[in-house]
Amino acid sequence: MNSGMGEHTILTPQSNYHRIDERRVSARRSYPYSQLIAPIIGGRLPDRAAFHEVTCRDISSQGLSFFAKEPPRYRRYVIALGSPPSFTFLASDVVHVTPIEQNGHLLYIVGCHYTSKVEI
Repeated sequence: MNSGMGEHTILTPQSNYHRIDERRVSARRSYPYSQLIAPIIGGRLPDRAAFHEVTCRDISSQGLSFFAKEPPRYRRYVIALGSPPSFTFLASDVVHVTPIEQNGHLLYIVGCHYTSKVEI
């Protein structure tokens, strides 16, 4: 479990988790809202039908984090920010995965860094 402030788990190319100290570039703000995400598989952007809802934890100009029941299966996602029909689609890399316990259940905080704006 994450016992220290600023410690996170990073997803490596080998899909192992390693502890890192995170150094924030921009301030994060609490963001307890639902947004849509979909994986980028084989470098291909997802169809709109591939998006599913996640509950976000925090957000900044550089990225966001969300809660997941399992560690992410992919390293890259498109995040749809906003609400229909006015979405902004942002390609993002998973930069950390942190297991937490919440109400007796194991969850994961998945941190993503925006890499580019995309059209879906």
